[in-house]
Amino acid sequence: MEVKPVKYEDLEERNIHYETSSQIRNRISKAMDIQLDRYKEEKIFLNSQLSARNINKYCILDNEGKKLLKDVFSSIGLSDRA
Repeated sequence: MEVKPVKYEDLEERNIHYETSSQIRNRISKAMDIQLDRYKEEKIFLNSQLSARNINKYCILDNEGKKLLKDVFSSIGLSDRA
C-alpha cells in the first residue's frame, strides 16, 4: 500500500478537530469497559493479554482485512513471527 506524502500546507489548511484530555480519557474508559465485558469469561482484561487462540476467536478478519494484512506483510517484509 502506497501512502502519499502530505504537504505541511495541506495540514495547516484543514479544519482539524482536536480532542481534549477529558474526551480522550472518556474514549479510553469506554474501550476498557468493552474489553472487560468481552473477556469476562477468559480471565483477561485487555486486548494486549490475548493469546493466539483468543486472537483467532475475537479478531476475525473479513476478506478486505485479510487482503490488507497480506499486503502490509508483503510491503514491509514481515514474517509470521512478527
